[in-house]
Amino acid sequence: ANMMNFLKAGREEGEAAIQALVAFRDYQVQFADEAARAAQARYQLALSVFAFCLIACCLPATWLTLVLMKRLRSGFSLADATSNGIANGDLSRPVPQSGQDEIGQMLERMEAMRTSLHRLIRDVQYGSDAIASAATQVAAGTLDLSRRTDQQAHSVQQTASASEELASTVDHNADSANQANQLASSASQ
Repeated sequence: ANMMNFLKAGREEGEAAIQALVAFRDYQVQFADEAARAAQARYQLALSVFAFCLIACCLPATWLTLVLMKRLRSGFSLADATSNGIANGDLSRPVPQSGQDEIGQMLERMEAMRTSLHRLIRDVQYGSDAIASAATQVAAGTLDLSRRTDQQAHSVQQTASASEELASTVDHNADSANQANQLASSASQ
């Protein structure tokens, strides 16, 4: 009987221990399920916060990127049109100023370059007009000088011809005087 009691007590104690272990396991499972649900809830919250932050940051960033791209596109398009105009010799159109950023500064420098080129070309035109006028005056002076030189040459030729005639006459008179002198000498002897 003792053994029976002992086995009965062991069985009851074993069943109580098993029930305690099952209860502890159920408690652990329940605790783990609650922890998993809490972790899932935190994960969902973190995911929602991340998605919100992503949307809150990406929308303005996307908008700013689009605005910046539009500004860059319009600025570089204007710079391209201006540089093509200058390259083709059209210096009559002023470069529009648009903003204080780097593109605006570049367009401002292009306007300064266009103005300087326009002024330089105008000065070259004035200089070439002055040179053409001076060349015309020099040509007229050269023509007048040539005409006067021809007149002087003609006058010098006439003077030379008259001098030759005078020399010939003087020679003839000298010969005549010598002959008269010889005739006078022979007559006086």
